[in-house]
Amino acid sequence: GNVVKPMWDECPAVTRLVLASYPVLGLSLAILRAAAGVQVGLILGCSLWTVASRLELWTLFLSGFYHQFAGGMSFLMLLLELYMGMMYFPRREKELGSLAFALWLLLANMAVNV
Repeated sequence: GNVVKPMWDECPAVTRLVLASYPVLGLSLAILRAAAGVQVGLILGCSLWTVASRLELWTLFLSGFYHQFAGGMSFLMLLLELYMGMMYFPRREKELGSLAFALWLLLANMAVNV
């Protein structure tokens, strides 16, 4: 049977939004990079240089939501990340509530990037 459908049905709103927008954002930014030559890595890449020198503080919070497509292995990693999100995020969002869960995701991304 289908393993993903019952897990998806269990996901609250913010979890669904995050899990659906994660691959869509990565794919659309890859298309933008290929079509217009936009340097997406410079906009969403988090490093000491981007935060300290260029004061791009949003990269602390948002860089974790960007998945760069680079072939078959990155696609498999994307599927694994989505599966893990469907396993863990619904329980966490139900514990915290939707707004607190969204803030928790942003702060967790910041903690990983620091």
